[in-house]
Amino acid sequence: MVPNIKPIHHRADVKSSCLALTAMHKYRALCIANINELLATERGKQTSIIKRRGLDIPKNKSLVYQVQDALKNKLRIGEPKHFAKQQGAASDGIYSWSTYENYLAKSCAFVRWAKAEYGVRALANARDYVDAYLQKHVNEGYSPYTQKLIACALAKLYECSTMDFIPTQVRHRSGITRSRKCKDSGKSKAKFSESKNQEFVDFCRATGLRRHEIKQLKPENLGYDQATGKYMLVGIKGKGGRLREAPILSDKVVERMKNTPSWSAYLEQNPITGGYSFVPS
Repeated sequence: MVPNIKPIHHRADVKSSCLALTAMHKYRALCIANINELLATERGKQTSIIKRRGLDIPKNKSLVYQVQDALKNKLRIGEPKHFAKQQGAASDGIYSWSTYENYLAKSCAFVRWAKAEYGVRALANARDYVDAYLQKHVNEGYSPYTQKLIACALAKLYECSTMDFIPTQVRHRSGITRSRKCKDSGKSKAKFSESKNQEFVDFCRATGLRRHEIKQLKPENLGYDQATGKYMLVGIKGKGGRLREAPILSDKVVERMKNTPSWSAYLEQNPITGGYSFVPS
């Protein structure tokens, strides 16, 4: 007697399996199309940002193109420079648009000069004339800060250190002339008066805060360190968005802050009891 063996696959099962496979392939194709669309959109955004900042690359590989290409490959916009410093790789990248634009302008000026003076057409060949270019700016009386900026830009371009170039003049704070005197122009000649804003000047000197840090300052940023017996500004969001502490080096400034209406009202409700007080969450 032959046993009645039931087939493993019925026609209905085969048909449903085919339909399931077809649906799966269609879903996979749709996912791939969506991913490609997202990638194209992201590339379009990056291209839009670059063009909006005037950084679009020319088609011909001129010296300027070579500079743009070299610096563009070093862009690390959005990456934390703090972590790169910890890993010893901060010198490999450019972490802000303003730095990129400054380095790009100085590097392009250099290669244009090298081409005009020595007929250079390759970026690598222009490296031999960096010292002559820096010496030119020293002889023409450019400020030490401008000299250093050019040296830093070219060091980034050629992936080396400024120590590999001739030394630039030493920078001193007293040598800064920009924004210290009103310019002779048809515009308003109003300038900042230290004598009329002496308290503000004293506060800046006692805390060392940057402009954007001063703007975000609140009463709860005033704290007291019981271990050192010093008043501090705590929870200050500094460069790179990192929180930092700033000691207040003048007792006079501390007393003036306490007597400010907003601070005095806050201190009445939140008296300092020791340790770090008023640290923002």
